[in-house]
Amino acid sequence: MSQADCPVLVVDDYSNDETAERALSSGEDRVSIASPDEKIGLGNARQKCIVKVDTIFAIRLDADDEFLPGRIGRFVDALEGGSTVVFDACELFDGVSSKRIGGLDMPEFMRTPGAMVRTFERNYLPGPTCPGVNAEFAELIGYDRGLPTGEDIDFNLRALTGEERFEILPSVRHSHYHYSSRLSRALDFQRGTLWPKHSLNTIIKM
Repeated sequence: MSQADCPVLVVDDYSNDETAERALSSGEDRVSIASPDEKIGLGNARQKCIVKVDTIFAIRLDADDEFLPGRIGRFVDALEGGSTVVFDACELFDGVSSKRIGGLDMPEFMRTPGAMVRTFERNYLPGPTCPGVNAEFAELIGYDRGLPTGEDIDFNLRALTGEERFEILPSVRHSHYHYSSRLSRALDFQRGTLWPKHSLNTIIKM
């Protein structure tokens, strides 16, 4: 599948610039715009996005991420093969200077059966940026609309409590631009706000 053929849904979370207009003008008929009913944080914007998706699969692209050629095709192959949530490795760049920092790969042990449970002790998912998902499953899990940030990690932890199939592709297929304010550095927030919402006992079967 060509990335140029995919429909694009832009979630305009009350931007004060010309984001929506520029997106519509650049994408021809492939681009549509959705806006949440109120501006209360990323969880709310993510939820608006997933309920508006009308395709079987979906993949998110944030402002600080960039897809490399062939990424969507690889994800579609994995999702059509039965996976429900798919991740891959990425190249990490400094968001200010655009200088390459290095590769952001998944630890090898995280690819072993049942190892996703280790997400509860540390956020091992790379980012967790831009996973590919089965859209119906993603809508069922949903995003916590009350979270101003950390919604991606929360989504992953709740998704792990089910019987769904996570897959980690070894290939590097996207670039991530890192800023010092990113949640991946805010371990105190993760441990104090996100982890207590979830019970490790519910997923120990994995």
